[in-house]
Amino acid sequence: MKTEISYSSSKITVHTILSETQDSNADLIVSECGSTNRKSRISIQINGKIIEILFLWSHFSDEASLCILWEENSQLLFLGGGSVSAVVDPINKIIKHCNYPMLFWSWELIGQHILELGELECRLYKLNGDLVGQTSVDPPYEYKITEKTIEFSSMVFGSTSIKY
Repeated sequence: MKTEISYSSSKITVHTILSETQDSNADLIVSECGSTNRKSRISIQINGKIIEILFLWSHFSDEASLCILWEENSQLLFLGGGSVSAVVDPINKIIKHCNYPMLFWSWELIGQHILELGELECRLYKLNGDLVGQTSVDPPYEYKITEKTIEFSSMVFGSTSIKY
């Protein structure tokens, strides 16, 4: 599957295939621990340069897809799929954060923050990629955004929150 997304100052192309092989010609490589069954090549065209990121991940479902969130102002890429999530600075070719959640679900833009939702844990980042906080959850869980916190409610962990 190939997807292309254009923004005002950048263009991102994502191509995912079922594969267990790893290329070494990418500028950055983000990988799950252990074996993988998917390979996503992300090409980012910024300021006349092309940066290649290889994202190696696994998922039990054939319908799973890589989840990306591009923060245009800070030019950071938030990536997640299977049991790996990362915050990448493609211009400086730096992986700011790499996490290994039990199962990554999605990214959500909440005002000046980006929320990472996962099966057993959630994280909150500033738009510049700095980690604000994280908390444990268990499915099914609900969350509510208040003025200064994101409050989570689940059966095992009960009420937890991340302050921002």
